[in-house]
Formats: sequence, structure tokens, C-alpha cells
Amino acid sequence: MIDADSIRGFRRKLQGYQLLDGGNLSARPKRRLCFLALFVTSVTVVSAFWLFIRYPRAPPPRPARLHLLVPATSSNENLCRLFLSAFAPSYPTPVLINWAAPESPDKFVQHVAKVQGISDYLAKLQRAGKHKDDLVLILDGYDVWFQLGPDVLLKRYFATTRLLDKQARQIYGEKVAVQRDMRHTILFGPDKMCWPSDLTSPACWALPKPQLAPFAFGPHTENRMVEPPDYNMPRWLNSGTILGPIEDLQRMFAITLQHIRDNFTKASDQFYFAEVFGAQEEARLRNRPELLQAMWNDALSRRSNEGSQLASSPAQSSEFHIGLDHRSTLFQTVGMYQNFLMWAQTRYTTVSPRASEDERRLQAFYHQDLPSDIASSPPPFSTLRNASTSLSQTKWSEVNLLHNTVTRTIPVVIHFTSAKLLRGWWWEKDKGIWFSSQARALHEAYAARSMTAAQPLSSSRIDGKTWYAGGQMQAPSSNASQGAGVWSDQGQWLTWEATCQRFEEEFY
Repeated sequence: MIDADSIRGFRRKLQGYQLLDGGNLSARPKRRLCFLALFVTSVTVVSAFWLFIRYPRAPPPRPARLHLLVPATSSNENLCRLFLSAFAPSYPTPVLINWAAPESPDKFVQHVAKVQGISDYLAKLQRAGKHKDDLVLILDGYDVWFQLGPDVLLKRYFATTRLLDKQARQIYGEKVAVQRDMRHTILFGPDKMCWPSDLTSPACWALPKPQLAPFAFGPHTENRMVEPPDYNMPRWLNSGTILGPIEDLQRMFAITLQHIRDNFTKASDQFYFAEVFGAQEEARLRNRPELLQAMWNDALSRRSNEGSQLASSPAQSSEFHIGLDHRSTLFQTVGMYQNFLMWAQTRYTTVSPRASEDERRLQAFYHQDLPSDIASSPPPFSTLRNASTSLSQTKWSEVNLLHNTVTRTIPVVIHFTSAKLLRGWWWEKDKGIWFSSQARALHEAYAARSMTAAQPLSSSRIDGKTWYAGGQMQAPSSNASQGAGVWSDQGQWLTWEATCQRFEEEFY
């Protein structure tokens, strides 16, 4: 007979096997799931901590600024062309050095004033000390144009400095390059002639040869018997275009200024910058005595001065971090280069599939791909708000750009050394620089933008930094028509009407 106690015992036994009411059927699986969840969570936390230690989160990009300095005491149509070329691709507002300063008839006073004015402004930037990563671009005021934007300039600056650093390590070895702090933070434009220095000066003979093909300029390359020097390699310094960090520039300008005061013999600031560069390169060569002697002997053979001796110089610090943009990726000097430059739209430089074999070989020589840094830059007319659809959608491959046919580059800056007449010819609409036909509209668009908060110069980081315009970008007036002016080094706002309006018929 089954009594009540037996029934209760049976029910307890069933509960022990988790077979009653379903309430406890999942107790053991739940414990297993909880253990599994705890294990997965622990592994995730440990993995995340390990990844954080091994691959720490990248720091936010540092801000840096690009400053544009232009030595100019007065205005003319060529200075205004430089302004328009800076407005078109949205460069920082130019700062005029020594604006309205009286020009002394004394050449010594005049050249000291030019170098001193730039040095003083650099010192002011250095004292501010807000952005140690800032770069300063210094351009001759009356014979320079931009053709590409500041984002391309910055990318190529860092690429060129890295390349020059690598070349120095290859020549002198890693150990010496590090010990002597051989770096290249200051870039000058290149020249094909050593002027105005004497050929026996280190400014002429001690400079490294560009790493170009031996016959880059044809069969007469480096032929001493051929004049003019169009076939020389671009191995010498031109002081009309300079780009570098504030601290290094300030040091170099201070040394150059002292050199002018102590040894004034030439009415040319280029002479003194070249002498400083030559001192740097001669000091480097003393780490390679056999190379030093070989280059000196080559200099003597050019002068036929067999009796001269190579003087020894004291082992003092002459490292100024100066380098030259031999390939003209940033700075293109025009003098002695006219036969090796061409205006072209890259869309028309492709090789025709219907051409004969001989024609294809010829066309391939002129074929020019659009570099990726230009292709990724904002389109040329992207700042025009009310432009037609066809104009606003114009690509860089569809506008005239100056090409260096030797190095196969499209330079950022055009510097009219000696060939001054080309400033007028290359401004003609549809024949030269791409923005001349829309100069007024681009000028007005720049004026409107200068009334708003500053935007980065590039949509992406460059050398790990976000770049902005240096100095004062915004106009001091709330009137947009006053927006496209420039600043003096004394902080005076110079309107377009005051500086350039009277010359407009020359370029509009």
C-alpha cells in the first residue's frame, strides 16, 4: 500500500533528477553557460589589455602651420600675379617682409635689410613658440607663381627631405650621418649655374651631384665646352625659393646675416646663402677625404689653376640641414630650363593605340601620368561656388600644367629666373597657367573664404600632422570685398585695392 510519505519521497527523488515541472530542468546547463560566459569575458578583457600594451592607440594628430613670407617693399603687376596664384589653390595669406621700407642706394644696407627683415620675422615666430612643427615658405616677390596646392607642397617637402637624408647615409655611412647630424630640413630651389660665386669656392665645387641619369639633358650634359649652361646638372643653390622649419631657418639666416656683415663683397643674398651651403658640404666631405680631393681636382680642372692647394678648414660645426630640390618636385627654376619644360594637359599625353610602332616610341617619351598627390588634391576650380557644372567638375588632368620633361615631374612653384618675359606670355589665357582665365572669380572666392574660420590645408594628415594656414588668415574687416588682401610683417592689413587694383588690366 502506497501511503502519503512514500509519495512525498518519490516526488523528492524526481526533483533530484530535474524531471518535474520544468522549473529546474535547465539548472545544470545554466551553470555551464554562466561559466562559459565568464571565461569568454575574461579572455576578451585580457586580449584587449594585451593589444593595448602592444599596440597603443595612436595619439591625435598634432596641429602645424604653413607660413608664407614674401620680401617686397612695393607692389607691381608681377607681385599681384603671385598673390593670385596663391589665392587660387588656397595658400596661407602672404606676409610681406619690409613692406614700404625705403630702398637704400647702398647695396650693403639693402641686402642686410632683406635678410634682417626675414630673420626678425622668424625670430618673432620662434618666440611665440606655439607650433614647433611649423614650416615657413619664403619666395621672391616678383618672379614666382604657384601652380599646385599647399597639400602637394607639404607632401613633396617631406618626401624630398627623406630622400636627401637617405642619400647622405649612402655617401657617408649611417654612423657618420648620425654623428654629424646630417639632415635636410631646409630646401632651396636648384640652379644650373654657380652664380655669383667663384668656381674655386665650395659653394661651386663641393656640392653633391643630382642623382639624375648621366645624359639627362642630352649628349651635351655637363659638357664644359658647350655654352650656354643649359646642359648643366641643377646642382647649385638658388635663394629665390626656400622652405623649412622655423628654428633651423632662423639659425641659417643668423649665420648668413653675420657672413654678410663680416665679408660683404657681392651685392647678392644668393651669394651668401650659397657660401653657407658650400661650407656645410665641404665639412661633410672631410669625412670622405678621397671624395673631397677628387671634387677639388675637378674644380681645378675647370679653372686650369694647377698651382692651387686645397686648404684645410677647422673641424667646426657647419651643419645647417640645407638641401636642394634637384628634381624640381617643389621648385622649378625657368632660366636655362626653357628647352626642357612644356605646358600640357596630361589627358592628351597618352599613347594612341592606333599609332605605329615608331610613333608609339615617340609618344611614350611625352607620356605623363598625373601624379597621385595631384590627383588626390581638391579639383582646380572646387572653390568656385557659382561655377558652371563643367568648370566645377574640371579635373587636374584637364588643365594646363608646366612639366619638367627631364625629371618627369609637375612642379608646385614656378620661378622665373632670367626668363622674365615669360611671365607675360605664360599668363595668357589658354596658353599657360591654368587659373589665368578664372583669376577674378578665384580671387573673389578666396576673399569670401577668408572671412570664415580657417580650414585645414589638407583633408588628410601629412607627416602625422593636421596642417593649417600660418599667421592671420582672416581679414580684419567684416566686409567680404576686403577679404583678399595680404599682411605686412608689422601686422598691417593691406587691401587688394591698395596693393593691386591699379594693375588689374595686366592680368584680368
